[in-house]
Amino acid sequence: MNLLKRTLRISAGKVEGTVASVRPSPACGAGTPAPGLGTLVGPRVRPASLALWLWAAVLLGGGSSRAGGQRVPPRLPEPSPPADPFRNLSWRAIGPAVFGGRISDVEADPHNPAVIYVAASTGGIFKSTNHGVSWRPIFDGAAPTLSIGDMALAPSDPLVLWVGTGEANGEQQPASVGHGVYRSLDGGETWSYMGLGDTRFIHRVVVHPRNPEIVFVAAPGHRWGPNEERGLFRTLDGGRTWSKVLYVDEHTGVTEVAMEDNGRVLYAATWQQRRHAWGNLTGGPRSAIYRSLDGGDTWQKLENGLPTGNLGKIAIAVAKSRPNVVYAAIGDSAGGFYRSEDRGNTWTRVNDIRTSYWYGNIYVDPWNENKVWVMGVQLAVSMDGGRTFETEWTARGIHVDHHALWIDPKNPDHMLLGNDGGFHVTFDGARSWSFLNNLPIGQTYAVAVDNSHPYLVYGGLQDNGTWGVPAWSYSRVGILNEDAFNVGGGDGFVPAVHPLDPMVVYVESQYGALRRVDRLTGRSVAIAPTPRDTAERYRFNWNSPLLISPHDPEVLYFGGNKLFRSRDRGESWEVVSGDLTKNENPAAWDILGLKPSLRPYNTLTAVEESPLRRGLLYVGADDGSVHRSADGGTTWEALTRHFSVPVPQPFVTAIHASRSLPERAYVAFTGHYHNDLRPYLFRTDDAGRSWTLISGGMPSPAVVLCVVEWPGHPEVVLAGVHNGLLLSWNGGRSWSRVGGGLPPVSVNDIEIKDGDLILGTYGRGIYIVDDASFLGEMRGEILGRRVHLFPVREAELYYPAPRDLSNKAAPFVGPNRPYGALITYFVGAERAGVGDLEAGVSAPGVSAVGMSRPATPARPPRPASVAPARVEILDREGSVIRVLEGPAEPGIHRVVWDLRREAAEGGQGPQRRPSWVDVEPGDYRVRLRVGEAVAEGAVRVVPDRRRK
Repeated sequence: MNLLKRTLRISAGKVEGTVASVRPSPACGAGTPAPGLGTLVGPRVRPASLALWLWAAVLLGGGSSRAGGQRVPPRLPEPSPPADPFRNLSWRAIGPAVFGGRISDVEADPHNPAVIYVAASTGGIFKSTNHGVSWRPIFDGAAPTLSIGDMALAPSDPLVLWVGTGEANGEQQPASVGHGVYRSLDGGETWSYMGLGDTRFIHRVVVHPRNPEIVFVAAPGHRWGPNEERGLFRTLDGGRTWSKVLYVDEHTGVTEVAMEDNGRVLYAATWQQRRHAWGNLTGGPRSAIYRSLDGGDTWQKLENGLPTGNLGKIAIAVAKSRPNVVYAAIGDSAGGFYRSEDRGNTWTRVNDIRTSYWYGNIYVDPWNENKVWVMGVQLAVSMDGGRTFETEWTARGIHVDHHALWIDPKNPDHMLLGNDGGFHVTFDGARSWSFLNNLPIGQTYAVAVDNSHPYLVYGGLQDNGTWGVPAWSYSRVGILNEDAFNVGGGDGFVPAVHPLDPMVVYVESQYGALRRVDRLTGRSVAIAPTPRDTAERYRFNWNSPLLISPHDPEVLYFGGNKLFRSRDRGESWEVVSGDLTKNENPAAWDILGLKPSLRPYNTLTAVEESPLRRGLLYVGADDGSVHRSADGGTTWEALTRHFSVPVPQPFVTAIHASRSLPERAYVAFTGHYHNDLRPYLFRTDDAGRSWTLISGGMPSPAVVLCVVEWPGHPEVVLAGVHNGLLLSWNGGRSWSRVGGGLPPVSVNDIEIKDGDLILGTYGRGIYIVDDASFLGEMRGEILGRRVHLFPVREAELYYPAPRDLSNKAAPFVGPNRPYGALITYFVGAERAGVGDLEAGVSAPGVSAVGMSRPATPARPPRPASVAPARVEILDREGSVIRVLEGPAEPGIHRVVWDLRREAAEGGQGPQRRPSWVDVEPGDYRVRLRVGEAVAEGAVRVVPDRRRK
């Protein structure tokens, strides 16, 4: 018998043994409320150190002096902007949900199937208690990630829910990176971190049938490099300590574990794999199947009848009705579908079907050991133990690429399905499916906005094409799925909209498939550049860069291995560069001594033209190459040598040219394909002649995916990272994490439109903060004021129309922007006296807000001693026509005036209630009072813009 066992004891904050080091994320510091969330970098004064400074200053004569009996207080630090200006504001998650998104797991309470849990692969966990009619996210504030690999309900107690974070089915995206294991004892209401943070990816979690304290976790480990914290882990005490009970080496993880109902017999599958930007090793000689007969204490490699050599990913399932029957689907050319009837002692290859090389599972009907479901591109079912399979009727009319299946143990015709298109339900054994399009879990690669009113937001989506949706609607209900419309198929990437003709939309799908769409007629034309020389082959990235010139809306730039330009909306193309990559030969390379499958490589991934200087172009590639042209592509200069990134071939994720300073630009790199999750963001102030690293103050890990400056205010910089949004008030010297209800989802793209801040997230669709223009105002003199009223943009007076939802069984409704005038104001803390400082009270504006946040926007209760802020609306004659109240605590706040005033005639008597009427279009004044402090501003009310 070939026994393999290696044990590691892990407890909270402590590791017993020498096999691996399991610890909280490097970003987790002392006092951090949640593991791995990191600490903010920026101006910070700790009370103890401040008191010590004051004491020393007095001794040295520099803190205070006496002149004529007067005590001079010490100089206080200058106030700084709030670390999280969105803390008291709200993000609008507008979805849409019409197209769904990739799902990694589905679970339901076997005793009450109305209770359903859906794990979006990069969008967190949603729970329904009414068969999916409505949902709520339950994991948003639990961890520094929304990537979910697997869930498991304890069979003995369905309120005990274990979650392994890190989507093991995600090949490329850093958004799939997880942070270990979490447990809930109350059905997802509260969560506890249970360790294994450095696994990064978890494919399977299995709970003992009778003892919820015994749990197995199958971890493939780091996808892009070696690590010790991979293999099969077991806890016997509810996660307080872990033992690594099956381990091969630092390059081979465990992707599957299946358990008999007796809790003693287990099967596990190891997988040797590695992913790089240029190639994917999908299997190796150390992929195998193991069995334990003693609850995981010892393991035997199973070989009799199984293939040898380089094996791919292996899926395993045990027949519940007859546990001696075991199935395995083995990937790659040597694989196929195998069946054992003696608990794995011998195996027979019964079919050549297999799951996808990077995802796929097997499920056995709980009543019938011969009925088997295999998940892959198609949904396949066998009624004869795997000897034959059917696919033509099993998933008719729904999305392909199937990942997860839940079979009702009391009624196997009732199943829940998760695939790349979202969540589906059947009650007739897969003969028909219902798609529940009310989960906002879209995986957005990039967004674009047009100049219509309301403006449209376009998003390119993983495996779900390209869609447009209004940023808001004139409907009283909100934004519905029927408001969204499709303009492109395949995997959607960078969309672009003609700024003068919003009916012209450019969309692309994988590897450079570019099209121009006429929204008026629906005509879609392929316009991708092709070489005139038939012997030449252009190389395009999975996600190719596309840009409409900011100087000429008829000019398009498109990146392959060369840069292409069209002056006629893509009808024809000119090549404006030579090969701007390293132009290597990956076919000669190997991974772990093995030949991987290759991907298009040495391709451009970012293209930018300065909006302030025509013809100043920057491009970046997946091999770390960066070039600049100052003359529209006639000549090019290599800039790669200016960037110091400690991986051999960093991937350029984004380039942004300043909208304020003509010689300022940013380049972001990622090293995640080399197992490096640190942030790399550089800035130039001399048009590329020199570059400065400005990401040193970012939390780590943080893979920078996009970056923008706030228009007109180059010191305000926003960066989207793989688990959230970062903000710098000072040009990148320090950074803080943005909250305000924004969960730790991957922010892949950022757009700014008329002051609105729009995010394209890889897991939760589109988020918007309306009128975030205060970001450009938060500096200097304003920070020292007691109150400040930001400019109020004009408000449109219209009738919010009703909309019928009665015919929608399970609708998704994205919230509209608030109707009326958005009045945003800042309340500064009163300057603390010396007595306060000596007592340990921090000066205003010098403490950073913590990085953890609840799942919903945090609004702390107003202390009884703090009177509310008073916001008065005055007409042209100076009469107060409306009074609103808002928070008066330090920070940025917002109230909404609904454009109404009290009618001249009202009710009679002491119980008189005001009667409200709409105001007339025109100019009004806004007066803000906080205590004795007053600030004033103006607001213009305009008529319904639909009436020309």
